[in-house]
Amino acid sequence: MESETISCANCAAQMPRILRFCRRCGHRLPVSVAQQAATEILDAARSSEPVMPNPRLEPVTTAAAQGASRQPRKRGHLFFWPILGLILLFAVADMKMERKIVFRRQMDTELAWTKSLSGSLSERNLCEMRMVDAERMPGAMVLASLPPGSPLDQAGIVGGDVIVGLGGEPVKNVEDLRRALAKAQPGQPLEVIFVRDGERHKSSLVPVPEEEIERLDDLQKDRPKGYWGVSNFERVWMPALGLFGVRLGNVRSNRPAEIAGLQSGDVVLAVDNVPIRTAEELVARIERTPPGSVVSVAVFRQGNVLRIPVKVGHDD
Repeated sequence: MESETISCANCAAQMPRILRFCRRCGHRLPVSVAQQAATEILDAARSSEPVMPNPRLEPVTTAAAQGASRQPRKRGHLFFWPILGLILLFAVADMKMERKIVFRRQMDTELAWTKSLSGSLSERNLCEMRMVDAERMPGAMVLASLPPGSPLDQAGIVGGDVIVGLGGEPVKNVEDLRRALAKAQPGQPLEVIFVRDGERHKSSLVPVPEEEIERLDDLQKDRPKGYWGVSNFERVWMPALGLFGVRLGNVRSNRPAEIAGLQSGDVVLAVDNVPIRTAEELVARIERTPPGSVVSVAVFRQGNVLRIPVKVGHDD
């Protein structure tokens, strides 16, 4: 029976036989035959087992290495978003330009209806008529009844009224109104049918010679014009009331409108009980009012209808 200790060949120290190295000097201790056999059996068993990869020992692939193995990326997409942005920018600019052109065309009708329904009814008079095709229904919409005392003014037609019939002829657009006017004669009354705020009305309209329209126009030019001190009018639809009005834009301080209590954003509904449905009609009503007179202005503000007296100033 082998002893429980073994002597170190280097320092002669006695060590337990189970040790492989000397604790004093570190020298390798002699190995018995049984230990040598056990060691060989363990080594053989280890060599026959499959080697499992250790994820902690796997080589780390860097982003640079991955990029080197990939296909070179196409850079065409880098130009896609800038080009799309330019296309959208030009499209929006084109839409704004088209709106400006349409608005300009409406402003070019500022002198329209100045010689409206004159006796000669020439093509020149028809082109100067202050009207456009109606927005929400068939007909020809009047923008303003100018000048004061004109056949339209005498018939009680104001801006925003839509003429749907004249002299027994239906009117669906401006061209239809021109054809109806071509059959009219000066001094011969015509039945005119128009729609205001969704209701149909009838009136009698008497064409006059062109010279009379020019005379009325000259009289209006020679008179002093009224002044409120307001700019930037906008025709707006008000669902709460079911009708159009004119929103006030810039109300200048220390001017008649501001002194009277009108505010920017107020929507004008009527001036002296005359309905205001277009910006052109409101401008015409302001200018035709003698300076120094007081007018009652109905406005829509924050869900309420207010009546505000305004003393009209003088337009220098």
